[in-house]
Amino acid sequence: MENPAGADSTPVNTSTVSPDLTPDATATTSTPSEVAWPGWASIESEPAVFQALLRALGTSGCQVQELYSLDDEESLRALNPALGIVFLFRWKPEVDDEVEVSCPEGVWFANQVIDNACATIALLNIVFNSDAIISEELRNLKDFTAPLTPAMKGLAVANSARLRDQHNSFAREHEKLAVDLNFEEVAATKPKLAVRNVGDDDDGENHVYHFIAYVHVVDTLYELDGLRKAPVKIKTCPKEDWTVHAGARILERVARYPEGEIEFSAQAVVSGNTIEDENLEKIARSRQVDWEGFVHKACTLLAANGMARKILAPPKKKGGRR
Repeated sequence: MENPAGADSTPVNTSTVSPDLTPDATATTSTPSEVAWPGWASIESEPAVFQALLRALGTSGCQVQELYSLDDEESLRALNPALGIVFLFRWKPEVDDEVEVSCPEGVWFANQVIDNACATIALLNIVFNSDAIISEELRNLKDFTAPLTPAMKGLAVANSARLRDQHNSFAREHEKLAVDLNFEEVAATKPKLAVRNVGDDDDGENHVYHFIAYVHVVDTLYELDGLRKAPVKIKTCPKEDWTVHAGARILERVARYPEGEIEFSAQAVVSGNTIEDENLEKIARSRQVDWEGFVHKACTLLAANGMARKILAPPKKKGGRR
């Protein structure tokens, strides 16, 4: 995981954004030694985590499910009335030739203006363009930011301590630590992404991942990418078929990558609630188990006892008879 360039790990002063988004209104009560971590950490692409995050942000009456096939039109239509689709992919620079000149009327779209926030940005870009049931606080945020530009909408989200804390509650502690440790190193070279460091590209660059959203608004399918200036209009289509066209669009994007690449994920936000909140919370929180401390301690003990060298030593070659 990394902190990309051009973003500050400390949220901007919110006093000029909205009375509902000031620190006093959104921050949790804490002692000086328990002040919430001020950055944004990347979170896992897992349906239970995303559904629990939606609940924590203030939505109800919807659930998240993994999409295993994007070319099965019958199963994609069966998702409707779907609220939106979240797509995770390995980010790489692209030409902005498809983007709208300005944000279309009736579409709520926020830019990602701070590192590691694209999961929450993608979810808000879905629920604020759907008939999802949202809390009064989210309703106030949506109404207040409606006339603002996408960049200012993104700033309002980034400066909400409550949204940030709910987002970070699904991150592992070592991911937060990595953000702090890597910020200075990558600040001058990386784009603004909610990303996860998982290896190196052929050119030596670290892999980074990004969440975007697909929604259907007023008979039109849009791709909402917080790193673009405005929504991308995919096509005009009836509401009952939009998920099919969204699946085709995602497959088109996947085809831009080398054959055999599998580092993608698609999840649909649909109406309904078949998983009880208590069970959902247990599933989501179980994904947060942080094994880093255990692994570090185990490696330390193995090294101290001389076992690590034996474990890592190459096997001895056995001689054979001629």
